Amino acid sequence: MEEMRSIVLVDTFRNELVRNGTEDRGYSNNNYTVISIGNYEDTINIDYCKHNNPSKYRFVSFDLYDLVPFPYRWGDSSDFWLFVDTSQCIGRSKYFYSSPSRLPISDPRYDTNAPHLCRDSLLSYPIFIKNISTDSLLVANALKLPLTLEAKDSFGNWLYIQNPVRYHSGQAVCLIAPNETLLSAFPVLAGDYKADLRLVMGLRGMDPPMTYSNTFQGYIDGDNLRKTSERYRAWQLKQRSSLERE
Repeated sequence: MEEMRSIVLVDTFRNELVRNGTEDRGYSNNNYTVISIGNYEDTINIDYCKHNNPSKYRFVSFDLYDLVPFPYRWGDSSDFWLFVDTSQCIGRSKYFYSSPSRLPISDPRYDTNAPHLCRDSLLSYPIFIKNISTDSLLVANALKLPLTLEAKDSFGNWLYIQNPVRYHSGQAVCLIAPNETLLSAFPVLAGDYKADLRLVMGLRGMDPPMTYSNTFQGYIDGDNLRKTSERYRAWQLKQRSSLERE
């Protein structure tokens, strides 16, 4: 996983980057989007602002959804490396996207629903996701990644401090090929409490098993973490009481 730290990101945009200082300080915002996917060895030239051809991201054609068995799967914890690089900073991409209609990728009308990517001013750490399996894997719905931020409380519990990602039906899914690396961005949060953080890829309690990033430190809202910790410990106590009564 540490080999991803050697990838140099060339970001030529000049707008000033600032920490996430929105009203909720980003805690409910898990809008992690795909910036690029490719076979990167040492350098990624970041190009946020362009009208992207969806075939570049290998969206699964809606025609394949009717196949049984479905030819692709979501990856599990043994299929990915997930790494947040705090040694360099980039901007974050945001996108405006309408899922492709039921057309084959070869149809020229397919491009009319391509995603638009642009760079906003949020100071961010790069997120690298590498497919270390031998399969092409489903990795995102409409370029939105199933990533959620966790923080460790003073009792050593890892707790969600973002709402887990929710998908809606009718969205196109994106593929990542073997040995390819996906680039996304983690906005650097503004806060008053320094905590251990990590990203989780997937949904807790559901298959496939989740993939965890490396642990890194950041400043978050201490009051938000304390309240989340209190709710979690109250739930633990309730669970123990229920087991003792059985």
